[in-house]
Amino acid sequence: MYSTSKMADKLQISVQTLRNWDKSGKLVANRKPSGRMFYSHDQYLEVSGKTKYKRTGTDLDAIRGKVVLITGGTGSLGYALSKRICEHAKKVIIYSRCELKQANMKQKFADQTNIRYLIGDIRDKERLMQAMRGVDVCIHAACMKRVETCTYNPLEAVKSNVIGSMNVLEACIDNKVHKTLLVSSDKSCSPATLYGGTKFVAEQIFINGNNYATRDCIFAATRYGNVYASNGSVRQLFERQAKEEGKVKVTHKDMTRFFMSMDEAVDLNLFALNNAIGGEIFVPKLKGTTIMAFAETFAPNVPVEFIGLRGHEKIHEELISGTEMLYVVDMNKYYKIVPPGAAEWLPGAVKWDINYPDEVKVDPFEYSSNTVEQFTSDELKEFDKCVA
Repeated sequence: MYSTSKMADKLQISVQTLRNWDKSGKLVANRKPSGRMFYSHDQYLEVSGKTKYKRTGTDLDAIRGKVVLITGGTGSLGYALSKRICEHAKKVIIYSRCELKQANMKQKFADQTNIRYLIGDIRDKERLMQAMRGVDVCIHAACMKRVETCTYNPLEAVKSNVIGSMNVLEACIDNKVHKTLLVSSDKSCSPATLYGGTKFVAEQIFINGNNYATRDCIFAATRYGNVYASNGSVRQLFERQAKEEGKVKVTHKDMTRFFMSMDEAVDLNLFALNNAIGGEIFVPKLKGTTIMAFAETFAPNVPVEFIGLRGHEKIHEELISGTEMLYVVDMNKYYKIVPPGAAEWLPGAVKWDINYPDEVKVDPFEYSSNTVEQFTSDELKEFDKCVA
């Protein structure tokens, strides 16, 4: 909501010109019960010819010269993001609870003087409030992510993944952090495990958190599959099992999963930060593979032991559910799930962005790890070159 003087300033015209536009009908102001005039942001976009989306520049523009805080910053994604953005950001703040991991990260980034390390837990709202002071961008990557650990420790999983996400959102709103991005998981889509359920709730907290924030605070999410060779990944697991046990353990012979490289994960998150206007879930276009094919590629001639599914673990993962398909647009390299009320092609939707980008509404399809194009063995081996 803009006052007359603020609207005139944003349009770089005089207040009198704005009043004349109101009288002539060129740009009719809204009026409060008191009679005072005001204008909406969509009116500004319509008359200025601008869009809420970034169509020029690079995705690094989202963090250039900004103070960026990464929760769970000592994890694989935190390392990769820090490496990519530290030369461009004003400051990178690593927020995590493990002192040893922070010490190790400090050694690896010893030459970077603009990385700061804060010990803290996302369960501790007071500490988050302190950490978010002066922050422009927050990437929320901290969570409990092991399926079996979350199942065995459900209350702890909820405290970290749900309440922790609530704390991050509230700390960002109170400190007026401009953009906050939740790093989610394919397991949040039609969740069947406790871990997936907590990530689904975290997504909903962030997407609907825009209802609590002003236009100066934007919340969005990314959702993607397994990142090759990240901490605790199946690649590391198979390598260790083959070396220590002389076999690899597979839960189900038909299981399939999505995979992507760490560089692709970083690209997605930076794209989302640069393009989010609030309420979106950004989803990459990924290939899949059977876990058996993965094992045969990276542990050839090693015996396979089938150990059974972990609880309600899915045989195939989804990245977009059938219900969500109603709200998906194709952004060329990525898909974007828009908030239901902003799907302009559906009855009753609001105008989310007056000058909507040239994006294509997606015809519903099954986006599952067994229905997408599958990696060849040679393509899987290419991942090793990305890690090296």
